[in-house]
Amino acid sequence: MKHIQSLLIVVTGFVACSVTAHAAKPIKVHWEDLCRVAKERDLVITSVGGSTISGSCFKVDANEIAVFTSTGAVNVARTAVSRVRMRRSTHLSGHKLRDLGDGLMTGLAILYWDNVPSVPVAVAAFSLTGVLGAIAGPVCLVEDLSAKVVRLKEIEII
Repeated sequence: MKHIQSLLIVVTGFVACSVTAHAAKPIKVHWEDLCRVAKERDLVITSVGGSTISGSCFKVDANEIAVFTSTGAVNVARTAVSRVRMRRSTHLSGHKLRDLGDGLMTGLAILYWDNVPSVPVAVAAFSLTGVLGAIAGPVCLVEDLSAKVVRLKEIEII
C-alpha cells in the first residue's frame, strides 16, 4: 500500500510539473511569422471587442491575418487583434493509457495463440509485458492528464 501512495505522489508531481511547464510563458512571435509558427494547429484570436475566431492561419501580411474557420475564410485586421492563442498539437489526443492497454492485450493474445514453445519462455514473456506496462502506465497517465488540462498556448506578438 505504501508503494501505491508513493507512486501517486510521484504521478501528481509529474502532472503538476507538466502543467506548469506547458503554461509557464507565452511564445514570442513576430507578426509576419505567425502562420509559420502555428503550422497546422488552430489559432484562437480574440478581437478588441471581445469576439473570438478559431481556425487555421493561412496568410499574414503587414495589416491583417487570414484565418480559415469552419464557416469560411475570415480576415482580421492587425489593429483589431487583442489576444492570440494556439491549440496544442493534434498528436496529444489524451488516449495514450488506453492505447497502451490495447497494445499490451494484443501482445498477450499473440503470445497466447502462437503456442509459445516452452513454459519458461511464456512466463518470461508475460512477466516482461507486465513490467513494461507498469513502467509505461504512469507516463501515459501524465500525458493524458496534461492533454486534458492545458489546451491553449498563449502567443505574444512582438
